[in-house]
Amino acid sequence: ETTYYDTADQRMVVPRLGYAIVKRTYSARGQLTSEAYFDQNERPVSPNNNYTHVTYEYDVKEGLLRREFYMFDTGYSRRITMTPEGYAQITYDYELETTQPSAEHYLDENGLPVVLPDGYAIKRYEYVGTRVAAVSYCDAEGEPAMSENGYASVSYLYDVNGNVSCETYYDTQGSIVACAEGYAVKEMLFSEE
Repeated sequence: ETTYYDTADQRMVVPRLGYAIVKRTYSARGQLTSEAYFDQNERPVSPNNNYTHVTYEYDVKEGLLRREFYMFDTGYSRRITMTPEGYAQITYDYELETTQPSAEHYLDENGLPVVLPDGYAIKRYEYVGTRVAAVSYCDAEGEPAMSENGYASVSYLYDVNGNVSCETYYDTQGSIVACAEGYAVKEMLFSEE
């Protein structure tokens, strides 16, 4: 449990956070299983996100399988709720023998796919070793979809120190495309000191 206090040693809601207390529960393996937000009087609050409680479900290999977002109603009964980002649940897929998610599926309160305002329902990940090599955006059927950022996928290259050194943007056909900000490739150089 984390609680915030003012200079008079009174619990206070931190404006930037939207809550005074966050209570977290963990599994025997040390995995976060729930998070709930409260005001200074321990009443459930929605910390600027339209939900008061988040639950986390894991598989036997300790990979995150599902996150669900809830709102406490009057009387402290909870109901699953949509976030401002447009989903109530996120489920995760994994490739065999990995602990990194290969896909995130965005779902409504009933577990049905939703297309987010950003233009996609599924986010897919490709890895080289432990590093994300590419992220792709797909519609509810798993087909490539253009995100509101102007691309359907982005690939990453890394320098010898593990910093992202290049991002390249692609359309639904796999052709290089300019993102919403007008560029197609972003190169980053890091000075070594």
